[in-house]
Amino acid sequence: MKHQSLAAVLALTATTGIAPLAHAAEPAKPAENAPEAPAQALEPLGPKLGEKAPDATVAMPDESPIELSSIYDKGPIVLVFFRGEWCPYCTKHIKQWQTMVDEVAAQRGYIIGITPDRPGNMEQIFERNVPTFQILHDFNGQAAKNFNLQFTLPLDLQEKYKGYGVNLAARNWDGTWNLPHPATIIIDSEGIVRYVHAEQDYTKRADPTEALEVLKTIEKERAAKPKQLAPEGTGTNSGK
Repeated sequence: MKHQSLAAVLALTATTGIAPLAHAAEPAKPAENAPEAPAQALEPLGPKLGEKAPDATVAMPDESPIELSSIYDKGPIVLVFFRGEWCPYCTKHIKQWQTMVDEVAAQRGYIIGITPDRPGNMEQIFERNVPTFQILHDFNGQAAKNFNLQFTLPLDLQEKYKGYGVNLAARNWDGTWNLPHPATIIIDSEGIVRYVHAEQDYTKRADPTEALEVLKTIEKERAAKPKQLAPEGTGTNSGK
């Protein structure tokens, strides 16, 4: 995989986001009341508030790898972990975040979706001419694992999902039945975790408006910091 430039990753506004994608017929999806896997992850899920955010190598849709840590200083970053296009709760949540792109940008923030699903499957999510945000792919499961979100779907549910027409071993980039517990995580420009919403119940998702309030707090903190003066002998603060 060739490395992707940071500038390309942060082209996340309504006018410079991913190009509109063509419509396609929706595949069969699991019923929304399908049983979830039993608890397997450590509690609590996700990284700890106030600590440095984990790092992971993920991939752009063109298969270019990038380290998540390389974009933290451009934050605040809103990481939205989701299971895949096949999950109706995930697509609904992603579309909620689509409506928040401008409001997040107004707080100097960026939204980044992370999924184990293959890039080609994402075309099903986005409607033509709907502004969106960057989707990155957890091609080896490293991000979900490092963020304490990963679990493996049990064998009985694997068979049930196949009955729904969803073979995760074929859909997931790494060929496994590993999934992330859906989560929304906000990381500030210092790389510190400021917000975590992650639950084993896949029907429960973060409220984007709640997350937006966290972004507003981070922006107020940034604005309140004293501006750094130019070093002596340079600029207008040199006394010359």
